[in-house]
Amino acid sequence: MTSTPGRADDGVDDDDVDDDDGVDDGAAHSRWAAAPQGQDGARLDLPWADLERLLVVAAHPGDETLGAEALIAQATAFGLEVHVVLLAGGRTCHPHSPTDPPERPAQPRLAESEAALRLLAPRARLTHLDPPCGRVSECDAAVDAVVRAVGERGTRTLLCAPGQHGHPDHEDAGRIARTAAYRTDALLIDPSRPGHWGPPAQAPDDPFELLHRDAEDPWGVATRWYERRKRQVTLAALPGPRYRRALEVGCSVGALAAELAQRCDEVLAIDGSATAVERANATLASLATARAMRMTVPAQWPEGTFDLIVLSEVGYFLSPRQLHALMGRVAGSLEPGGALVLCHWLHPITGWPLDGQRVHDRARAALGRAPDVVHREADFLLEVYGGCGPAGEQQRP
Repeated sequence: MTSTPGRADDGVDDDDVDDDDGVDDGAAHSRWAAAPQGQDGARLDLPWADLERLLVVAAHPGDETLGAEALIAQATAFGLEVHVVLLAGGRTCHPHSPTDPPERPAQPRLAESEAALRLLAPRARLTHLDPPCGRVSECDAAVDAVVRAVGERGTRTLLCAPGQHGHPDHEDAGRIARTAAYRTDALLIDPSRPGHWGPPAQAPDDPFELLHRDAEDPWGVATRWYERRKRQVTLAALPGPRYRRALEVGCSVGALAAELAQRCDEVLAIDGSATAVERANATLASLATARAMRMTVPAQWPEGTFDLIVLSEVGYFLSPRQLHALMGRVAGSLEPGGALVLCHWLHPITGWPLDGQRVHDRARAALGRAPDVVHREADFLLEVYGGCGPAGEQQRP
């Protein structure tokens, strides 16, 4: 991956608009020319004062200037940082060319892209991922790279993926941008429809449903010593000997819920994956007081209150705004004197903006207090809020 500021060169070759990709190039060019980003002086009505950065996700060099010219120019005029992420070098733009090998178009297109960007936004940053395979869809690190480019500044970032006119790489770039926007809270805009912008309502797909479909026990909760030991540490950290009603958020196949049931009169485990919930209910089938339900947090939330809520390795699979909303749900459902347990892996998380430490930092800020119990190891951090008051049975006599 390379990252450079835009560099001046000889200009942009208009011939690069038409790609030999099986798409009707004349029709594609007509659609581009008729769209608002192709019209000089078109003003985009966006909350510029609330934004700090424009992040353009482009499949190939040149897509950003052909598809988001007005957006880049206006973002620069309003003082926003401009960052262009090129997902591929253009080696698959002319797959049927009888004269050019796949490698030949890449370098000229990159130089032209740098030159055009320099004219539009002299201080813009250009990052070129250049997947070894040359294809956007086969680059597993693409979503992670865009998410990391946004970071925790999603609410102040405008994200777009221009050029979605039927080329498979453009469609993949759009999917990557939508996924990254959903995970980071970035505002998403389609330059061909400038009146349509905002945070995505949902992700293009559910990675955890796919994960549970592909593996019976995707996290290895039944076999990995880390998982088995972490559950025992979690149970040992609970400040009370028994609880009336417990909620586990992000239950996967139900291993922790089954063990919580030994110390709770009732356990409700929830997960957004239908396959995970089905397997969790199979795990809990012999326990009359425990059950799993499909819910996507924080948009969905169970009724009633709980004296124990457990968030184990789930917080970093939410956007920062979603995590804040989840903590609000928790605060509104936790009974006085109840306990909240957070436990998260401390190693890097791929494809999401938060890691375990940042989840706990944000939880502490949202709750407005320090945890009562802190247990830190090289692999995970466990914290407990509440449940340690004067009336607790866990007090020494």
